[in-house]
Amino acid sequence: MKKDKDPVKIEKEIAKRQKQLDKREGKRYYFYLFFIISIVYITDEVLRQ
Repeated sequence: MKKDKDPVKIEKEIAKRQKQLDKREGKRYYFYLFFIISIVYITDEVLRQ
């Protein structure tokens, strides 16, 4: 049978993984922000003509 892992180690691993996920999400946010601003700018330029 498998030996139970130490709860402290499990908590540290969870915190580490959560930090990695948070890091990735920030980069994705800037991409979406840039994309939406670009769409608004292009739409504005097209509608002005």
